[in-house]
Amino acid sequence: MPLAIITGGATGIGGAAVRKYASEGYDVALLDVNKEESLKLCQKEHPGSVAFFETDVRSRKRVEASIASAVEAFRPPSVLFANAGIQRLSSLFELRDEDIGASSCWVCQLEMGKRQ
Repeated sequence: MPLAIITGGATGIGGAAVRKYASEGYDVALLDVNKEESLKLCQKEHPGSVAFFETDVRSRKRVEASIASAVEAFRPPSVLFANAGIQRLSSLFELRDEDIGASSCWVCQLEMGKRQ
């Protein structure tokens, strides 16, 4: 089965992506900070398996470690669904760089590329 890595996969659009990929037979590495909701998704029955890797995508080291662990547990990934987003509610004009995690997509792509 192919591997999909999904950031921000505990709830919302990310959670829907986890369920969809797993239902299509993908193994899914769910990278998120929301342990409770992530573990609920891991316990559901799917043709593919879902594994949780606690990851704050604002931390490059944490992203690197989680992707390395996912590759070790499964195989090199076929899909990256970089969904992790803003965790602080505020006005667009009050957001700080650390709220957005703008580099997280780039870091995830870099780590994926290393494993192809």
